[in-house]
Amino acid sequence: MIRELVGTNLVPPERYFRWRGGEISSRKRRLALNEYEALRTRHDMIGYAVIAGVGLLVAVTAQLLPVRRSFLSVFLLPLSALYGLLAKRIFRKQESLALKRERAASGRASTF
Repeated sequence: MIRELVGTNLVPPERYFRWRGGEISSRKRRLALNEYEALRTRHDMIGYAVIAGVGLLVAVTAQLLPVRRSFLSVFLLPLSALYGLLAKRIFRKQESLALKRERAASGRASTF
């Protein structure tokens, strides 16, 4: 379904992912997400927003630069990769701590 929506330009990719992320976060209680899953969802939503922001920045920069130099805006794309590298380190620590807490809690709950 996503391929049809995004491929035909009916829905921009960033709007689709923002919509899906918002839908998931609003249904958090119904889905009964644990702490780790909620963190993963939050981090993915942030990542999608950053990628969409970088894409928007590239598009705006390409429009603002003179025609002969507009190709230079492509050099902003590695910003999303840089964000990915930095965020992965930070988010991985948070996620591993949440996973340890969850495992410890489930271990204590199963011993009673």
